[in-house]
Amino acid sequence: MRALLLSLALLAGAPASASAALGQVEPVKVSQDESCLGATGRPGEISSPTTSGVRFFVATREGLKPGGRVQLADGQFRCEAVAGKPTGAGVIVGQSYTPTVEGETDERIVASLRDPGGAWGAPVTIPVEQGWSPDVVDASVSERGDVLISWRERKSTGRRSETFRFRTVRRAPGAAFGAPETIGTAADRNEHITGEIAATGEAFVLTTRVDGDKAPYTAPVSVSTATADTAFSAPTPIGTSSWLFAPVLAVGADGRAIVAIRSATGVVVIERPPGGAFGPAVTVGETSDPVGIGMAATVGADGRASIGWGNYSTGTIQFASRPTAGASWTRTQVNGGGTLFPKFYDPFFLVLFSDLFGFGPGGLIFNEPLGRLQLTGDGRSALAWFVGSALSPAPALATTPLAGGPVTLQDGGPTLDGAGLVFAATLGDGTPALAWTEGTSAKSGPRLHLAAEGVVEQPDPAAPRVLIGAPLERRLGSKEALRFPVSCSGPCEVEVALGDPSLELGATFTLKRAGRRVVKLDEAAILADRRARPIRLAVAYRAPGAKRVKVRTTSIRFARRGELPFAEVEHVRAVRRGGTIRVTWALKGNVHEPDEPLFVTATRTRARAEQPLALRSITLGKRRTFSVTLRAGAEAKFVTVRTVGFVIGKGRTVVPVR
Repeated sequence: MRALLLSLALLAGAPASASAALGQVEPVKVSQDESCLGATGRPGEISSPTTSGVRFFVATREGLKPGGRVQLADGQFRCEAVAGKPTGAGVIVGQSYTPTVEGETDERIVASLRDPGGAWGAPVTIPVEQGWSPDVVDASVSERGDVLISWRERKSTGRRSETFRFRTVRRAPGAAFGAPETIGTAADRNEHITGEIAATGEAFVLTTRVDGDKAPYTAPVSVSTATADTAFSAPTPIGTSSWLFAPVLAVGADGRAIVAIRSATGVVVIERPPGGAFGPAVTVGETSDPVGIGMAATVGADGRASIGWGNYSTGTIQFASRPTAGASWTRTQVNGGGTLFPKFYDPFFLVLFSDLFGFGPGGLIFNEPLGRLQLTGDGRSALAWFVGSALSPAPALATTPLAGGPVTLQDGGPTLDGAGLVFAATLGDGTPALAWTEGTSAKSGPRLHLAAEGVVEQPDPAAPRVLIGAPLERRLGSKEALRFPVSCSGPCEVEVALGDPSLELGATFTLKRAGRRVVKLDEAAILADRRARPIRLAVAYRAPGAKRVKVRTTSIRFARRGELPFAEVEHVRAVRRGGTIRVTWALKGNVHEPDEPLFVTATRTRARAEQPLALRSITLGKRRTFSVTLRAGAEAKFVTVRTVGFVIGKGRTVVPVR
């Protein structure tokens, strides 16, 4: 596409516009399993998994109405994906697990289809070759009822090795499924697969593999295409994604396709016009978030399209949108303060999991969006994300006009026990809506909330008065719990969170009548100093059954006796010896566990977010002094020693290399 048509109309940093408040309907109970809970793509339709299939809700301003159930298995069923279109076409796909008389488990891919204007059909089994086991399954449906199911499957090749391959199966409207096809070749570095199908019968499958032996990995991205009458092509490379960022594929009814990738230069789009070929990559946005982004994309009629992404550690929500094919991409963004990680979060945590705990090739960690990106009936793009809150970040709905304009940010209000799953939906008339689950750790199970403009919200029962008492003991041993009373003037649901909510130093409880509960926080000593000081305490509460939560912030004053409950280091030195660095240090204090780990890295700068040039881990044992050798060249200027305290912002020591 010509450069003029691809120039960006920059509105970066536009303020959030004012809007009508979102009103909540009465929540409904849903399953603890959130594997395919979300908006299907058919306006007003929300799917929720059951143990043997799927049930549906119809999202209206009057509430979440029952939309029917579909049974896909007699035994255990795990829903993997549900997709729908405004025409009524739909697909459900998942895996069934049925015990056999031999004491083994019969594992199958099972699907149910819905033709435009029709009802859900009987379950259809997708054949899986013996020795292979599906582990990721995806599905897409077109407006006329074409269906594409794609999956990755694994096979053991040794005691500690396995190989992966990508598979697909297609179905034309009203026909039976064809034979499964393999995309590319089996390999131990095949990683990610997603597929889309157009109303022309054209099908697209995006796949990635993993390059590199340690973090930061890269993920080369390829696309395979097929017409209604031809087999899939060999995977064609179209770009390279940064690790931790899942590329996305979106396809319109006419066969227009876009792929969005987080590359080294920012967010780029590779587009294919109807009947054409994929063109060059075009940068439509930037992101420097060291933790990751959750990205989604969609293509509508006449080439209107939008890409939206939320930044996990900065809280910024960004869009790149256009109203028609050939129009310029317009970029907008807003920061609602809804970061999913604390300010002290160390991105080394992700490196640690990938390199030391096996989340590398075959198990790379991809950040994902919060549900589908929705195109509304009035020409907007809608994405679910978060805004700042005294407790966990509160769910929010971000919308922006496809033709350009500020982002509208509407929050659903604070939650109690944290928002489990958050996603954007639409009502039957195309009005954007915000949905989220709450209470995922409660014994009664989670509830699905829905909020939209124009909802006349029913009043909640009055909230009780909640009082926080003084700690039963103000000086804690390094492994001693903090205990304090909480009183309610009537029936109540209460959550307390000590310090930063991301630390999960908190508790949730329910009282059926007025009364008092002593809260016990086992690891509170890690936040205390030897001299008593106030520690922030957030309190959320409501009457049982209420939709809205009241939140207030107070503090609780206590101190720690003795040392921190994890190792601390001192006298750290790093000396270069040719192509290696010799690192020495000593333990400070006596409180630690023998199997407690330490992590030593070499980097170019002091920055937390920098990927290490070299990494070693050791366990403390009974030693007091330590030395390790890092293989790192002259580009390594600093060495960092981390104790387990780095996960709460402590235990990180950086020294220059001498």
